Amino acid sequence: MLLATAVGGCRPAEPPATTPTRPAGRYVGEAPPRTPADARPQVRLVVQLAVYQINLPLGTVANNEKFWQHVEEQRVDPATYDRLYRSGLRVGQARTDDWPYFKKLIDDNPATTRAQVIQATESAVVEVVAKDDVREQYVFSFDRKNLLEGRSYNERSQNVFQLQFFPLQRRLGDVRVSLTPMVRTLRRQFVFIDREDGERSVEFTSPERRYDCNLVADVSFRHFLVLAPSPEARLEPLLGHAFLVHDGPQKTEQLILLVPTLYRVETRDGKITASPATQPG
Repeated sequence: MLLATAVGGCRPAEPPATTPTRPAGRYVGEAPPRTPADARPQVRLVVQLAVYQINLPLGTVANNEKFWQHVEEQRVDPATYDRLYRSGLRVGQARTDDWPYFKKLIDDNPATTRAQVIQATESAVVEVVAKDDVREQYVFSFDRKNLLEGRSYNERSQNVFQLQFFPLQRRLGDVRVSLTPMVRTLRRQFVFIDREDGERSVEFTSPERRYDCNLVADVSFRHFLVLAPSPEARLEPLLGHAFLVHDGPQKTEQLILLVPTLYRVETRDGKITASPATQPG
């Protein structure tokens, strides 16, 4: 027993536990080491909006049901569509697959087509001139209560559409477009402006009158907006006639096409790349 106890008491101590080392290399399920190049790229959306204003002989579009077979008018709120129609404006969306049909209208009337391209990363507000230097006019439209309202302008004025557009973040590829008809007199006057800091300033501006038509549309992916006079625009006081029908020896009507393209712009390592933004799937 003494010998056994002596042997047991002399048992060597166990070596301390150590963590086995692995050779360097990539292992399954192991995240690669991060480098400065792995920084998340900065992504922003850029809208490029092409605006085409095409002057055509009166009746080419307004009374042409074959033309409107290429336009999806039901994409506009029914109540708003009816109010616009009776005010002399007809609106809808067309598919980009049908663009060759509309391009032919542009190619057949190159001398009377005005085009501009506008780019914006967020919301943009620009003006599209429909008529310039109008001597005198009457402009009437139906309001939200379906009542006819308007006024006469006995001085030189300018008819413009105030155009606003921006990308819809929750529906990638869609762009919201709004058009507000506005009459601006060419007579300028001094106007006192009350500022937020309580001070007053003086601006030299032209009186303006906006017509609230609720002309707002979410232009969906692979579509573009079509605006033209309705058959009611034959009546001179109505809004559609005042903005989209040109009187003269040969009366003409104006067709407006708003073609948005949405781009995804990425900045990575100082390099900028742009690619068309599409809906998921």
